[in-house]
Amino acid sequence: MITPPKEGKGRPSILSQPLPNDVLIALKYRSEGLSWKKSAAKAGMTYDRLRNYTRSHPQVKEVLKDFTQQTLDESHSLLIQSAPAAAKVLTSIIHDQKVKAYSKIEAVKALFSIIDKGVIDRQQQQELTELKEQLNALEGNSKIIEVS
Repeated sequence: MITPPKEGKGRPSILSQPLPNDVLIALKYRSEGLSWKKSAAKAGMTYDRLRNYTRSHPQVKEVLKDFTQQTLDESHSLLIQSAPAAAKVLTSIIHDQKVKAYSKIEAVKALFSIIDKGVIDRQQQQELTELKEQLNALEGNSKIIEVS
């Protein structure tokens, strides 16, 4: 662990400096699923240097969290774009007379699971919106709403 130097003496601590580009690059690779060692190698740095930063620098956790969220958002976006094509494939499997019954059963299960998840997600979103409105009303003291 790196200890911060005394004020005004010696080289500035890594704790007081922004993350270097090679560390940011390594964190980006890590957020994409590579191991710490592979991430360090692809960023052109040693594994020990990367681990030193990850253990001691205050920004590492937040940056890694942001990069991971960005990677997940990009992946989710790609999946959403492919959803109509996937739905067509799924329904074509269900309607194809040449497909075995056990494959159709799995396709039907997947179809109903997707539909059910969509309905539940919408219901939860609606309930969350209602709860937010109730909370805002209570915080604003405009009126009291009964919660049953």
